[in-house]
Amino acid sequence: LFPNPATHKTILSFESESVEDVTVRITSLNGAVFDLNYTTAKGWNNLEVPVKNLPSGIYWVTLSNKQGVKTLRLAVE
Repeated sequence: LFPNPATHKTILSFESESVEDVTVRITSLNGAVFDLNYTTAKGWNNLEVPVKNLPSGIYWVTLSNKQGVKTLRLAVE
């Protein structure tokens, strides 16, 4: 997840075993949830996640796909 902290967008990089649909969930510390849906390619993916409309603060970014769930911390300035 880079850049982190982010101002306009952040890039979520991960490897996928196949073409698949994934969900990126951004959750604020106060519980607000934003879901983004993407279709990935087989191999390495770099998903551009827009954050420019999010208030400054700390968020949890959760990637869900067939291989599992991964959660990362993101700071938005």
